[in-house]
Amino acid sequence: MMKKTVLASLLTLASGAAMANGFYAGIGAGGMDFNNDQTVTTVSDHTSTITATDQGNVGINGTVFAGHAWVFQDKLFLALEAFGDYTSAKVTNETTVNGAKTTDLKTQLNYVYGARVLPGYKLTTETDAYVILGVARANVKVTDAGSNSSNYYFNGAQMGVGTMTELTHNLGLRGDIIYTGYKNQTIHGSDAANTVKMQLATLEGDVSLVYTFG
Repeated sequence: MMKKTVLASLLTLASGAAMANGFYAGIGAGGMDFNNDQTVTTVSDHTSTITATDQGNVGINGTVFAGHAWVFQDKLFLALEAFGDYTSAKVTNETTVNGAKTTDLKTQLNYVYGARVLPGYKLTTETDAYVILGVARANVKVTDAGSNSSNYYFNGAQMGVGTMTELTHNLGLRGDIIYTGYKNQTIHGSDAANTVKMQLATLEGDVSLVYTFG
């Protein structure tokens, strides 16, 4: 009887779900493709020239998150989480008009924070799959050819997919692929006659360790 009780207890400890009821927190790293699709308008002698460029760059991304999950009918779950990313992704845009370079902007994505909802389904007792829907706010540093720099905030929406696999009763391994599109924003260069309309987007892939409390 004692052996059966001990065995049952061990099986209970070993059968924790990847996404369980309660609070969780995680930390991870990955890569981020940062894209800046910009339109530069130059006004001179009452004429305007519009030039569009599209530049991208891949950088390293670090991420932290914390949230709460609810499991329904043993198979379905819903998680709400807050997150923060720090990245090295940056792009340099060089715009040429009539053979002369008129704009040289360096755009550095410093950090991103926001909130996400993760509705998902338990594929097995150890593995979950889910979709990611969220809102994000990014801090971006823009530096022009004259080394004049300013920080701007861009608001965006996220969508993606992910999986999580249980490693131990409280520890899981999570992989996410997330696309974030940001709302267009127009900024003015050091020359008041120049304006830049910026459309930012990122595509990131992260692998994280997740600890579930309780």
